[in-house]
Amino acid sequence: MTRSNWQPWFAGVALCSVALGLWAPTASAEWFVGGTVGATIPNGLTNTTGTGQQGGSLNTFTQQTTLSYGGKVGYFFDKAKWLGLDTDVSTATPNINSKQASVQGGTGLGANNGQNLRVTTWSTNLVARYPGERFRPFVGGGLGVFFAEAPGASSSNWNPGAVGFAGLNVLLTQHVSLSLEYRYHYANLRFDNVLGPGRGFDSTYTANTMNLGLNYHF
Repeated sequence: MTRSNWQPWFAGVALCSVALGLWAPTASAEWFVGGTVGATIPNGLTNTTGTGQQGGSLNTFTQQTTLSYGGKVGYFFDKAKWLGLDTDVSTATPNINSKQASVQGGTGLGANNGQNLRVTTWSTNLVARYPGERFRPFVGGGLGVFFAEAPGASSSNWNPGAVGFAGLNVLLTQHVSLSLEYRYHYANLRFDNVLGPGRGFDSTYTANTMNLGLNYHF
């Protein structure tokens, strides 16, 4: 994505994140910080087309299930205990599997030897949570920036995307909780020169993540 395209998305996410610090003092809020670890199960890179000299439409690239981890900070209002905001950063390495790739039009690709890939997601989300005393199911979603790195690509990939999630938060003590959540990630990624000089591809990236989280509530 070009600088002019991703700047508005990046600025929007940054402004929403800053709002976490500016909005909260106007009302009594429940602040929290947390860390997560889990497994990311990608759906493969779909809608793949060649870029530069590559051209053509490529078949779906399958990807590897991988460990993911991250952290978050956010708050819920006392006057609206069911509503909150958070900003979340997570990273995973859903590497592309080695396979024979077919091409419709454009330059022949031949055998693909696989590709290491790291995807880091920074999102700002709206969260709705049942304000139970111990068991608190939640659902939410938001917009984010996906940072994708692939060795051999001419530049890192910054693209807008979306995140949706649902789960259960369980209070263990007054200040400590455990959470189990499912997350869905969606973004379009582009990798110039990753298949060779002047040959790259862009694709739709979607992934499912199951996280276990530990949180501290202030």
